Amino acid sequence: MMSKNSKSRQLFLLEVLVDKVKIKSWSPVSELGALSTLSIKVKFLGFPHISIDQDAEGQNEPENLVRGKSCLLPMKPEELLINMQKAPLVVSVSEKNEHSSSLLAHTYVKFNKGMVSMVRSVTEGRDDDYMCLPISQSLRDSFPLLDKKNSKVGEITLFIRLSYFGHSVVTQFKLVGEEKSVLFKKS
Repeated sequence: MMSKNSKSRQLFLLEVLVDKVKIKSWSPVSELGALSTLSIKVKFLGFPHISIDQDAEGQNEPENLVRGKSCLLPMKPEELLINMQKAPLVVSVSEKNEHSSSLLAHTYVKFNKGMVSMVRSVTEGRDDDYMCLPISQSLRDSFPLLDKKNSKVGEITLFIRLSYFGHSVVTQFKLVGEEKSVLFKKS
């Protein structure tokens, strides 16, 4: 059974947090003394990549990034479901300095069963079971980092969350000095 929601674009949010990155032979200081940082790019389908860069202060602890970003995915749920099952997230780790950037490693992350099930429930009309939007599913795991020859050179720990908002984002807020709150919703 296909829901009316699967025929129209819905709002999904993909959030990625890089917790730790460990690469065997990488150092934030090159042989010539130049400082470099890590840059992580996450790509899904034709959407803009999510770029998560280590800040300069993080050079002292290159393994712990604890930084993240998100990407809004306005898609038909059925289309998202098909793509989630065939196209993993592509994660690449690069070293960059003031002069250049070079790829160190990459990995592929498949969406977990909970995420696939959540999107499937939207396509089948079971999103009515979730009276309060948004709903989300997440995964936290470590993934092997592979070099150009597909040899393991390290590991990356990621927290990934996929949220479903329906047709629009509903916002409620309270005005300063007012007793009542204001709710915005589609009409």
